[in-house]
Amino acid sequence: MKPRRLLYLTAFRMSAFIWRSGDLVGEGDFPPTEDGLREFGDYLGKHSDSVFSLLADVAEEGIHIETIPFLQGADREAVIARRLGQSFFSTHLTASQSLGYLKTQRKDERVLLLALTNNDFFAPWFNAFTTAGIMLSGVYSPPLLAESLLKKNGIKDEFCLLLTIQGGSLRQIYLEKGELRFSRLAAIKDDQVSGIARTISVEAIKLQQYLDNQRQAGSSRQPIAAYIVSREKHFDTIRDFCADTGMIRFKFLDIDQCSRKAGLTRSVPEFHAEWIFLGLMAVSPPAIQFAGDDLRHNYHLDLTKMALYGVGSTLLMACLAFAGSLLYDRYTLLGQADALKAEARIFRERYEAIAKTFPPMPIDHDTLRTVIGQYVDLEKKSLSPEGLYTEISRALQHAPSIEIDAIHWKIGSADSNTTSEKAFANMIRVPDDSESALVLGTIRLGPQASPRQMLAMFDRFVEAGRQIPDMRVEVLKRPFDVEPEKALKGNDTTLGENQPRSFVVQFLRKIGT
Repeated sequence: MKPRRLLYLTAFRMSAFIWRSGDLVGEGDFPPTEDGLREFGDYLGKHSDSVFSLLADVAEEGIHIETIPFLQGADREAVIARRLGQSFFSTHLTASQSLGYLKTQRKDERVLLLALTNNDFFAPWFNAFTTAGIMLSGVYSPPLLAESLLKKNGIKDEFCLLLTIQGGSLRQIYLEKGELRFSRLAAIKDDQVSGIARTISVEAIKLQQYLDNQRQAGSSRQPIAAYIVSREKHFDTIRDFCADTGMIRFKFLDIDQCSRKAGLTRSVPEFHAEWIFLGLMAVSPPAIQFAGDDLRHNYHLDLTKMALYGVGSTLLMACLAFAGSLLYDRYTLLGQADALKAEARIFRERYEAIAKTFPPMPIDHDTLRTVIGQYVDLEKKSLSPEGLYTEISRALQHAPSIEIDAIHWKIGSADSNTTSEKAFANMIRVPDDSESALVLGTIRLGPQASPRQMLAMFDRFVEAGRQIPDMRVEVLKRPFDVEPEKALKGNDTTLGENQPRSFVVQFLRKIGT
């Protein structure tokens, strides 16, 4: 984490501190002279890796309250920027804070406009910032931190005046309902406790009268609560000079108690309330500040870099966690695999021990493997003719006058030397992956049937068989031995005595279709 350094700027000097876990350690005072600016530039160059915050406690400041129309987004920002330019012409250090919306039909917004108006005073210090290339997180002022101080001390007065002494000056900050309304810096000529008390009394009454004339002090019936931040031992002395009036009532805040609530771990030096504001700036800086994007450019780059580092670190941790999970799963699986291997080895040893008790095989393993292979082949060919017979019966439905005398079924070239096959030399050879059925049948149409009718019945049977998917039908013997070029006549003498006409047909298809 980068070191945090705090700068406190007054009209007389620039003071540098380093913030170390609630402790402010001074690192130097630099006057607004040529030598002081040079030494300040050297100081910044030595600590360019630190993040700086600047607390400007100067008299040249402006606070205005403006009312703008109800707007949002870029339009609102443009209107506020225009109002800042109109109120604080050519001022570089400006800020704005919303004070809420009016309870009217238009819902206009009240905006607090703030500025540090002396550009020439800040210019040499900011030039040193630019030259050193430091990371400036923001430029603040005591009025911006007063609201946080009151909240940490539990102060909830509606009209409140905060009085602090630092850098030889009296800071007067007026707030209404915890929101900044006015601020003023007055010089203290007498640094004795009595002189400081007298200055507080005079300046507080003058400020109350000014606010009353400007109609900023609320109802005249409710007095202002003026809180003086001082050490407890000086309360009585200050009270002798600061008597309550009808319009202002003085109250006290112990500077040590305020410093602890501001995040400081050690006692604040006598009449140095700026330490409280520095602690608040380090621990809980307000949302608004005066520096523009040009002064905070390096700081924004550092924030972007840190965000990228954060995202990269998160992704790296996620990847490492995922890799660790995969590594754990790998070792778990390896352990399970080893356990399974050990279990398999035990089972194998048990099997081998049991196998040794079996009687010896009469043949060797190669012969047994060959026999098993042949058995598997025979098993594959051991099919039933039921499927092919079913298809033939479906074909017979188209020829009811055909009677089947015999069917010779076989697989492949097995039983190829049967008597039926020897009688038909034109029979198709059956491949090993096919089954065949040799159908021997007779056509009986009665004594009045003509040869043409018998042939038509036979052709219907053959055509029905060929319509069966993946079925090949070959006619080995027709009912009549008629040559293709010879016409068949109705009084053909081949009919003889109306004797039945036989035929032979071969059905063939691949196994499994």
